[in-house]
Amino acid sequence: MNALLADLINNTEIPVADRFAQIEAEYKAIKDLYEAVKEEALTACMDACGPTDTKSTVDGDRYTLKFSLTDTATFSAKKAKEFLTDEQIAKCMEGGTRRNLKADPKATFKIMK
Repeated sequence: MNALLADLINNTEIPVADRFAQIEAEYKAIKDLYEAVKEEALTACMDACGPTDTKSTVDGDRYTLKFSLTDTATFSAKKAKEFLTDEQIAKCMEGGTRRNLKADPKATFKIMK
């Protein structure tokens, strides 16, 4: 963990709203970087697979990527509608609540670095 994040997490003198917003900004930046590098890694692994292979590895200096293709099954509401009525599908739905949190800046400010 970098020093900025450690300070934000541990410094309770900074208001929680400010800590949350800063950490959220850092999280979004690293998430975008992660997704880009993940796509690059998946491409390298798929390129390393033979035409009929379902597994491959790609070596780095310190790590080895292990890749495999696996079969999956997902629920398709579109397909379910071919067999069930909307009323039957509605009876299968479960309600709930979700906690949402968003940090809105009070004024224009510069992200701390």
